[in-house]
Amino acid sequence: MLLTFLLKLLTFLLKNVKKTLSIKFKDSKFVGKTTKIAIFIYVATFLLKNVKESLPFLLKNVKKTLSIKFKDYKFVGKTTKWAIFFYATTFLICNIIAMYFGHKNYIPFLNIISHLGVNDFNPLTDIFDFLNITTGLSLMPFSFYLLHIINTQVEENQIIKNYKTMRICGYVAFCSSLTTNIGFIGVGIFSLDRNILGIHDYSAAMILLGLTFLAFSMGLLILRYQVKIPSLFGIFGMLSSFILLFVYLALKNINFQFSPIYEWIWLLSVNFWSWIFIFYIFNKSNIFINHNIIHSFITERKFNRKKKFEFEFN
Repeated sequence: MLLTFLLKLLTFLLKNVKKTLSIKFKDSKFVGKTTKIAIFIYVATFLLKNVKESLPFLLKNVKKTLSIKFKDYKFVGKTTKWAIFFYATTFLICNIIAMYFGHKNYIPFLNIISHLGVNDFNPLTDIFDFLNITTGLSLMPFSFYLLHIINTQVEENQIIKNYKTMRICGYVAFCSSLTTNIGFIGVGIFSLDRNILGIHDYSAAMILLGLTFLAFSMGLLILRYQVKIPSLFGIFGMLSSFILLFVYLALKNINFQFSPIYEWIWLLSVNFWSWIFIFYIFNKSNIFINHNIIHSFITERKFNRKKKFEFEFN
């Protein structure tokens, strides 16, 4: 009895399956969908197989190409200068748009800079977001170029084998510059309107701290070594970055409420110092060479134990 029942059940199921498949196989929509899915699975499998085999080769070539480009004086100079020009121009345009066309009142130095990424203050926030992302990406080559030229100076000159300060300054400057670029990208992706998990606040802090430590480390290098950049410029970089950070930490410790104007002064100070430093490096003119006003005093009085070394940035 049980066997007979199972045979009847199986026969019934097979008839229904046959009937259903017969209807589906005649349905143009069903056949079209299944065919497209089959083609997609085949193509995806084929591509994944080929990508898996060729990915190491592609990554190796990309790494090699970027390594060459990031060490190229002309390429890095062009991308860095373009990034600075684009940032300065677009930042000014964003401020004008926010002042005259924003729904809420926006005044530079009285509003925080991040308000340029808020719809209520700036109707074209996408421009500000695009500005930050583009700037962060465009300045990436400079970060690696800066580390490359400092390491090259250490390796090619035997007289600076014990110059630990130069190595430390180089790595601090590289990390600071890289942190700044990542901060710019973070501010662009996570604006104040899209401040998920406070990522915007962390990104903005990365920009300020990155530029501050870049100015301090490179200012120290300018003072410590005979570079073709005025020593007074190095002093300004060290002192301004130290004072701005020290005042912030000291007043923050007593829960002092900062005005937006302090953020503007801090960002503009370290930003302009970094831009001038970059133009010093990539300027081919001799106008900036051998204008070190106080090098003769510093080198003789404090660093007379080591041989003078003239640092080249290209």
